[in-house]
Amino acid sequence: LLVIDFIAKALHLPLLHPYLETNASFSHGVNFAVGGSTALVNSFFAKRNISVPSTNIPLSQQVKWFKKHLSSVSNSRSQIKKRLKRALIMMGEIGGNDFNCIFSQGKSLKESRVYVPPVVKAICNAVREVIQFGAVHVVVPGNFPAGCLPKALASFSSADPKAYDDYGCLTESNKFALLF
Repeated sequence: LLVIDFIAKALHLPLLHPYLETNASFSHGVNFAVGGSTALVNSFFAKRNISVPSTNIPLSQQVKWFKKHLSSVSNSRSQIKKRLKRALIMMGEIGGNDFNCIFSQGKSLKESRVYVPPVVKAICNAVREVIQFGAVHVVVPGNFPAGCLPKALASFSSADPKAYDDYGCLTESNKFALLF
């Protein structure tokens, strides 16, 4: 489940159907997210010899789907803006998968810091595009403390007890998540 699903459940609202689900009813909203997707486009990674799954659908494509969908269910830009004025747009926790790809190529936390600005820029550009299209209520949550995730604990484990905080989480991974 995604964060939006937990919000829907807490508010006793129906879950959103994925945009790519054929013949789904979108009467109460649409989910444009695709699991494992990145904020950055595939060519960004290719130029840096970082592989991403062939199934990766970057954020920019998801925003295109968003705009295409709204244009297909609304007759005019004013109707789209009216619809978006009362909608909640949740932009997800974007960017974590970008760093998963980078880390999987053996890049250290220190080496990966240079990728933070382009990932943040891609997210900002997508949010701006959604707002320019007419969205008013946009939520852009950050990512969680990645140093507590099993994948980080396994990938960046250390024999040095000082590498961990009082909860057993990797301090440097959490600093990286905070930077991001």
